[in-house]
Amino acid sequence: MQKLLKVYGADVKVSDINTLADEHTSNVDYVFIDYESIQAINPQSLVNSLANTLEQGRIILLHLPTNPLPKALDTKVTSLNKPITQTNLLRVAGFEVSENEPLYLLSENRTTENDITADVLTQLKGCRILIVDDNDINIEVALGALDGLPIEVITAQNGQEALEILLNSKASNEVIHCILMDCQMPVLNGYEVCEKIRAAEAGQYYAQIPIIAMTASAMAGEKEKCIAVGMSDYVSKPIQAHEVQSKVVKWSLSNYEGDSLSTEQSNLEPLWDREQALVRLLNKEALLIKICEMFITKAPLRLKELQSQINAKDSEQVRQVAHALKGMCGEISASHLRSLFADVEKKASQGNLNLEKTIIEIEQILTQLITDITQWLEEN
Repeated sequence: MQKLLKVYGADVKVSDINTLADEHTSNVDYVFIDYESIQAINPQSLVNSLANTLEQGRIILLHLPTNPLPKALDTKVTSLNKPITQTNLLRVAGFEVSENEPLYLLSENRTTENDITADVLTQLKGCRILIVDDNDINIEVALGALDGLPIEVITAQNGQEALEILLNSKASNEVIHCILMDCQMPVLNGYEVCEKIRAAEAGQYYAQIPIIAMTASAMAGEKEKCIAVGMSDYVSKPIQAHEVQSKVVKWSLSNYEGDSLSTEQSNLEPLWDREQALVRLLNKEALLIKICEMFITKAPLRLKELQSQINAKDSEQVRQVAHALKGMCGEISASHLRSLFADVEKKASQGNLNLEKTIIEIEQILTQLITDITQWLEEN
């Protein structure tokens, strides 16, 4: 919890139950307490004491679903069920999280945005990013955020220069895969450039390229304005390094298919995490068995449907089927396969159906996964 909240910019202090009452909590926004650890020391008294010292802060009790809070406590605190997901933790702590954000379980083994896996770094190798900004300092800050990634970065000082770079890059076969662009620039501003790119004035090849806006405006509706002109995403200035890095990685991989780790390396990763799936289902093994039986029957059929829609070049249907398959993999904690379907979903949402390599990998992994699940079912 501490590590994740710090990544998102929170000032975090850790205290044990014995010293919590002595802490100065008047200027604290949130107090997270593990309910099971305070049951032996009169939770009601502790909560009342904290409520009296907090000026505007909230008390959040983490508890097991099988151990509900007494009504007297429930009205004074915000409750959060364990096991905690990163998404739910961030939401209850006041951070804005997309409704589509996956519900990853919070654990020390889970990476944050700054902890990029070796497989992702391998996939990024050879990717080209275009940064467009008329301010040299802003460009340096963005370059610093992307430092360490195995990518090539090209810079432009204004929108017209960006369009020329795009046109020349395709001609020289040194294509750009993602654009990070300031909204307010001379000659052509970011909004105008985005509209021209979407209208294929930089070539049809770039009409759907991911474009991440950099905007200094905190006004309501700015995000909607960026999306309305065709931006894929946006970050607010002054930019946060981890946010820029995270979004550039995400959108670059939606449009760039580099090499993955070798098959031998991939085979070292578990096809699915049965223990994590059980935790999510409150250790109800009978329920997991039922879900697995449904998975091995339905997943191959949905994959055939996915391939059929790809052949029909129906991007929206491809996106919908990939989204459903992503959810099915999430139910059994098949993380790698889930990430592959998420990649298909993102590409399809941008009209990119160049998915042959990904589909081949999905077929191989799904076959292995079904064999593994079938063997486990037979043993149970």
